[in-house]
Amino acid sequence: NMIKNTMTPKKLNPNLNLNDAQKAYITSRMTKYRLAKVAELDHNTVTTLFSGGKKASIETVEKVSKAVGLDIGQFLSIK
Repeated sequence: NMIKNTMTPKKLNPNLNLNDAQKAYITSRMTKYRLAKVAELDHNTVTTLFSGGKKASIETVEKVSKAVGLDIGQFLSIK
């Protein structure tokens, strides 16, 4: 008699706020306008991320990370 595994895998939080250290890291390297261009994001999206009005999807965080020359793990470890 097999017991079914009813546990569901823990999901990564799909939406993240940029912390102050991450914002400082980005702005020490480029303007928000440049980040939008390099990361291929809408400038309004970047502005909203910095104001805290919108949480970033994993895809957006990956684009931001790559734009500043880091992988997502490195970027998320900035605190």
